[in-house]
Amino acid sequence: MFCRLGLTFIFLVYFHQASAQALEAQSDQESESSLNSNPIWEYGIGLGFAYFEDYPAAGQYSQFMIPIPTFQYRGRILRADDREGAKAYLWKRGPWTLEIAGSGTPPLDSDDNQNRQGMKDLPLILALGPELVYQMNPNLQVSTGIFQAIEVDFNDPNLSGILTELKLTYLNEKKFSQKMKALTKYSVSLNGASQEYQQKYYGVLLSETTLLRPEYRARAGYFSTDFSLFQSFKKDLMAFYLGGRYSHYGFSENKKSPLHLASESFTFFIGLTYVLGESSRAEVPPLQKKAN
Repeated sequence: MFCRLGLTFIFLVYFHQASAQALEAQSDQESESSLNSNPIWEYGIGLGFAYFEDYPAAGQYSQFMIPIPTFQYRGRILRADDREGAKAYLWKRGPWTLEIAGSGTPPLDSDDNQNRQGMKDLPLILALGPELVYQMNPNLQVSTGIFQAIEVDFNDPNLSGILTELKLTYLNEKKFSQKMKALTKYSVSLNGASQEYQQKYYGVLLSETTLLRPEYRARAGYFSTDFSLFQSFKKDLMAFYLGGRYSHYGFSENKKSPLHLASESFTFFIGLTYVLGESSRAEVPPLQKKAN
C-alpha cells in the first residue's frame, strides 16, 4: 500500500503539472489577478469536523465537530492563511526562501485511550523552527526544516525535543471566475524526531508498566512518512475545505514500543467558513516592498 500511494502521488503531481503547462499563459494571468484580489486580512466564522489519531501510531482515533472563529493575514513578513499556513518570511534570494514555520499535536487525556490508561496525559505540543524552501517551478517546491517542540503549559512550558522534516509539495490554484476559485495541494514528507520527543509518545516508565505494557525507552530516529492532500473551494464570502493525511510508520525507530500499535493511519477534516469582515487593502507578496 505504501508503494501504491507513492506512485499515486507522483502520478497526480505530473498530471496536474502537465495541465498547468498546457494552460501556462492563462494560468499566469489568473494567478496575478487572484493575488491582487485577496485582502491583507479577513475574519469570519466556521464549522469544522476532524477525525484524527490519539497520537502517532496509536491505532485509536478521536473525532470532534466544533464552530471556530477564523482569521487570515497576508503580510510581507507574517502570513497565516489557507494557502501557506502560518509562516514568517525571513529571507529570499531567487528560488530560495528561509521561513519560520510550525505545526501542532493535540493533547490527550490518557484515560480516554485504552493503551495509555494509568499514564501521564499527553500535552498540546507546538513545533516551531526554521525551514529552507527551494521553489523548483511555480507549482512545485522542496523544503527541509528543523523544529523545536514545546509543551504548551502557560504555567510551566517545557521544551520537548526536536523534529526534522524533508518535504515535497505540489500546489495548484485555479480561478474559475472573478468570485470562484480552487486550491489543490499535495505533499509527501519524511519525518524524524529526537529521543526526547519520541519518549513522550512511546516511552514507558517502570511505574507505568503493566502485563501488556512493559518498560520501554524510546530512541531517536525515523518517525513517519506522510502523504497529505488539501483542497479548498471559495465562492464570494464562503469557502469549503477538505483535507486528509496518510501516515506510514512501518520503518519507525520505535515500532517495538508497546504504545506503537499501528503501522499506518489515515486522518481527515472538512470545514466550511464564512467571511464576516475584511480589509480594503490588498495583500502584500512575501518579502516584497509595499506599493507607495
